[in-house]
Amino acid sequence: MTKIADSIERYIKRQSVSFLILAILAGLLMILVGVLLRPVSPMTYEIVLPFGSSILGVAIGMAFGSLFDATHLHQIKTLLHNTLQSSIYSADDVLDFYRRPMHHYFRTVTDGVAVWRYRVYNFDLIETPGKLTCAISVDRPSGQGTVVYRIEGFVSAQRLILVQRASAGAEPPIVQVFPHGGDQFRTKFAGTSLLKSWDGDDLIVPSLLSQTPLTSVPVPVGSVPEAENARLYGEWQKNFGRIVVDLGPESRVP
Repeated sequence: MTKIADSIERYIKRQSVSFLILAILAGLLMILVGVLLRPVSPMTYEIVLPFGSSILGVAIGMAFGSLFDATHLHQIKTLLHNTLQSSIYSADDVLDFYRRPMHHYFRTVTDGVAVWRYRVYNFDLIETPGKLTCAISVDRPSGQGTVVYRIEGFVSAQRLILVQRASAGAEPPIVQVFPHGGDQFRTKFAGTSLLKSWDGDDLIVPSLLSQTPLTSVPVPVGSVPEAENARLYGEWQKNFGRIVVDLGPESRVP
């Protein structure tokens, strides 16, 4: 029986080594593909690179783990868990409701003119544990190329929070808060976005997120036709509710 047990143990170890080697190679291959595709498809790069890096990191971690005593490995994992744990991460069963194409609108100012901008957040393309993730590509209004943004989303009780970061440059992140975004009986959510406009102004603007398009006619991604502005603002007012801005007694002028 001892010989049989030893044979089984050796077989499992061989299989584990083979799996780790394949996982490391797969992670490296995905990183290489992402880097090669970056000039052609920046959005693909933003999706493939983190996924490949995650596979590579897990595989290397497992490889190092096999070299340490199980007790030491457990202590290392506990230390990392306590260090990296974030309360803003959300349960996956909560996030499943949002892992679908979501139609997004927000009001901003370009060249001094107020416009609504439209994008589709494809939260269903890649599933990251603990958060929503997607990437979008935005044309610069000056015609000087495009900017790729990575979007991460979290749900905290009733609040849905989206953070949008540019993949390059010093542009500050766009932070969006949907006060009733955690209410999963709703199909559309109204919130506010804190952003820096293309004109260089810091703005707090209305935002909308919906399972279905909100315009009266289909519109392409980008700036929404002016004829739809009143409709979108009406949707925002209806779904956001009463607006109370309290800056404290210091701001009140007699």
